[in-house]
Amino acid sequence: METTRSIFAFIREYLAMHPWSPSLQEIADACGLSHASSVIRHLDRLQGWDLIEREPGVARSIVVTKKGETADI
Repeated sequence: METTRSIFAFIREYLAMHPWSPSLQEIADACGLSHASSVIRHLDRLQGWDLIEREPGVARSIVVTKKGETADI
């Protein structure tokens, strides 16, 4: 759960500074994960909680939802 929190915080901070979302590798590097593929299960969890949205098959498509903008996880 702590890693999921870290990933969500990183995504929000990244989007505040850039007009595009972070790549899986950027998220992995920022959160101390060894493989970008390990980020996917955390993104699935965040999406299941309706905190982010992603478009399948599209790189850098992470968007924080309205709920995610005010969420404190």
